[in-house]
Amino acid sequence: MPESPVTNPFTRGADAERYAKARPFFHLGVLRRLAESLDLDGALGLDVGCGTGLSSLALARYPRPRRHAPPLSDPKSWTASGFHLRHDGRDRTIVHWSQAELVDYLTTQSNVNAALAGGLDTIEGVRRWLIEATAPLFAGAPAVGLAFGGAIQCGRRDA
Repeated sequence: MPESPVTNPFTRGADAERYAKARPFFHLGVLRRLAESLDLDGALGLDVGCGTGLSSLALARYPRPRRHAPPLSDPKSWTASGFHLRHDGRDRTIVHWSQAELVDYLTTQSNVNAALAGGLDTIEGVRRWLIEATAPLFAGAPAVGLAFGGAIQCGRRDA
């Protein structure tokens, strides 16, 4: 079997720690907006292909029992499992950051992890560069609002 060009970005413990500390948790608000707009009151939630699992943490706050099922990673597996698409759109959430918070977040990006793993820089060097590079965004302001957004698909399986 050929070796995969994809590597686990968290093979270094420090990378995972930075990620857990710095990633914003806006997922619950996104789920609330979806639930309201799609009339999902009382529906079970299943997080599919979310990447980090932060959406799963938000879904766990809903008062329904968790159900274990195989991953549904593509539309064919959705259909085969009896789901149909209810929502295919985008969400946009404004996250407010101090400069320190933004710098912490930016150090979680995969290109930073790769540079650190390859010995191309140190976390201190990356942080210094990010502080200098992000300074114009703040121009003396204590925080800035930056948009997070992405595609969201919501399916439903009838009982």
